[in-house]
Amino acid sequence: MEVVLFLFIMLVTTRALGEGTERIGLPASVGEVLAGVMLAVLISRLGGLAPGLAAVVDGPEIKLVATIGIFALMLLAGIEMRPNEIAANSRGAFFVALGGIIVPLLAGVALAWVFIPDSPLKSVQALFVGVALSTTAVPAATRLLMELGLFAHPPRSGDHCGSHLR
Repeated sequence: MEVVLFLFIMLVTTRALGEGTERIGLPASVGEVLAGVMLAVLISRLGGLAPGLAAVVDGPEIKLVATIGIFALMLLAGIEMRPNEIAANSRGAFFVALGGIIVPLLAGVALAWVFIPDSPLKSVQALFVGVALSTTAVPAATRLLMELGLFAHPPRSGDHCGSHLR
């Protein structure tokens, strides 16, 4: 029952913040990511007060739902792809893909290096944070590009990213 309640809270929170960010002209995924960060901070603060919450969050049910969600998003992205357009823009696509992995990796390592206390494992911990950010950046970027209408079709010259949202 706790798992269902937690999933319901996650769904309502992400949906509410997603709708809220859309109302101010931002993509829904911005609010959804913000909801995830807020819930993670809240869970880390309440962990000692509600020990059952940590068991639910780390449980196999939540991991299964997360895996299904990422699979569905990447499947949808794959369906939206057009191989001819990818081949025509392969050089640019390569550098964008490379930047989409390297920038979050380096930013995560740098951010973790600043905030993680000194220890013999600090470099490994910072690298772990960077890798975690770079792997989660791919589905997040995919969703954002799909929301902005830029995933299947490259923007025409003179278009501004997200200008159609205003």
